Amino acid sequence: MAEALVVVCDVCGEPATDTVSIKVRGKSRQQDLCTDHVAVLLNTSRPAVRGRPTKKGVQKRPTARRKKPVARRKPATRKKPVARKPRRTRVPGPVMPDADNTPQQ
Repeated sequence: MAEALVVVCDVCGEPATDTVSIKVRGKSRQQDLCTDHVAVLLNTSRPAVRGRPTKKGVQKRPTARRKKPVARRKPATRKKPVARKPRRTRVPGPVMPDADNTPQQ
């Protein structure tokens, strides 16, 4: 025998038609609602606005649109000439006397 899962409205207990996602105090919640309660929710709520929320109590003054400042690039600079270091030469090692030319005593 098969069992049917019936989702009911979380407010009144009638069969639910929609599941609503709500975010309150940083927590996400879901609520199953019937047609009547979905209509009430849609009539009493406002649509979400994208972007950062505005500060409360501060009225936004209408301002004229300003052009964005053009980013100016610095002119290219030439590399300063670098004086070359003198080339290192090999220092001859200690001179070893030849075995043939050693003085006999």
